[in-house]
Amino acid sequence: MRPIRFSVLAFFAVIVGLLVCLSGLGDCMARELPSIEVQKLDSEIKAKKAPFILDVREPFEVADGKIEGAVSIPLGELPARLDELPKDQDIVVYCRSGRRSGRAVSFLLDNGFTRVQNLSGGMSAWLATHSCDPKNLTC
Repeated sequence: MRPIRFSVLAFFAVIVGLLVCLSGLGDCMARELPSIEVQKLDSEIKAKKAPFILDVREPFEVADGKIEGAVSIPLGELPARLDELPKDQDIVVYCRSGRRSGRAVSFLLDNGFTRVQNLSGGMSAWLATHSCDPKNLTC
């Protein structure tokens, strides 16, 4: 009887895992997302070829500084604000570490945006090579 009980529990565990995966709450179907390194983004900005830069952090995080020229749309607001993003321009998305921006990139790709990249390492990586202007908090 014990092996059957284990099999039933294992079956339900697999079903729950699939439901979490398909609901979008898990990272079970991770895909390779297009990304850009800090140095490449920095050189594009300096060459006046900056892409549209999207900051998906929360307002309290943005208050500590953001990449100059970035537009702030918290990740939770992104679905309702897609019309604010250009479909005909490169978009670089960032957050603190790259995890939320990875979700944003995936969401944008699923919604018809084709020129989207995740900033590798997020704001943490950016701040490793840049400092923020204390007057306007741009970095």
